Amino acid sequence: MFFDNLQVSHIRGLLLEETHYYPFGLTMAGISSKAAGKLENKRKYNGIELNEDLGLDAYEAHFRTLDPAIGRRWPIDPKVDAGYESISPYASMYDDPIRFSDPLGDEGSDDGIFSRAWQNFKDNVSSARDKVVGLFVQAGANLKDNIENGRTLPQQLLSDFKANPLSAITGMGVLEARVVPLVAKEVRFINIETKAANIEVKEGESTWKGPINYSEHLPDPKNVAAGKKFSPQQLKDAKKLNMELNGGQLRSDLDGSVMNPSKQSKKGVKADMNQVEGDHKNARNPKNTNLPQGTNSFDNLQLIPKKDNLKKSNN
Repeated sequence: MFFDNLQVSHIRGLLLEETHYYPFGLTMAGISSKAAGKLENKRKYNGIELNEDLGLDAYEAHFRTLDPAIGRRWPIDPKVDAGYESISPYASMYDDPIRFSDPLGDEGSDDGIFSRAWQNFKDNVSSARDKVVGLFVQAGANLKDNIENGRTLPQQLLSDFKANPLSAITGMGVLEARVVPLVAKEVRFINIETKAANIEVKEGESTWKGPINYSEHLPDPKNVAAGKKFSPQQLKDAKKLNMELNGGQLRSDLDGSVMNPSKQSKKGVKADMNQVEGDHKNARNPKNTNLPQGTNSFDNLQLIPKKDNLKKSNN
């Protein structure tokens, strides 16, 4: 089949809106424009909705409202006790809007192109490593199961030989008759194992055995103390253990629901409320001052979805 009159046309659309900002989101009215008669895009600076009612001109993020005229948030930082003593609780993006973004209003994130590329590379390497580890774990479990149930080819041949020893001499009988079916059966098992190791486990295929006591499997760091956060290495080891004990899935220590791997927040992208987060069973800084501060020991760690962590922090 030939196309001798094929044409490709590129028709440019009208520019509907062009917006320029000062560092903290205040619009540069003199060099910004919007096409007449078109619906206005409310999602603007940092992907946050701009509220112009009553002349407020403020960005209403999920947690806090940003005043672009002064570069400050109206409410106090919900994570003011998370180790940011050197930053004002009303500051936005750590007072460095060129480097950081804060689409949710709770914590700035480094969205520089090199930081994103490096983080993506680390995530890909970690994901590939976890898949390889999962492949060997699954293959080992399948081999162990086959051996325990006598399904390997040597075991089947030995069983046939015991049942009919003369077949090895005469070349006739059970052994000869079953070699080909047994080989085919073994190949089928290998094929099933390969598929099982290369596909993602669907929800419900593994049984949740209850919350994990991470202190029974992982040693505590040397700097365990009240009011301290879990280190990135602690969270990494805990997530890996959670997947190993839950058949390759991340499961909540609250109810066993399947969680998504954690990932860095990105500008203009809504946070994944089902991504895994590390939580202190006993709060690091409880609102009830009569309660003791929780420590950063594995005994005080639980992995739960972001949505449940936010509910807990709002209680």
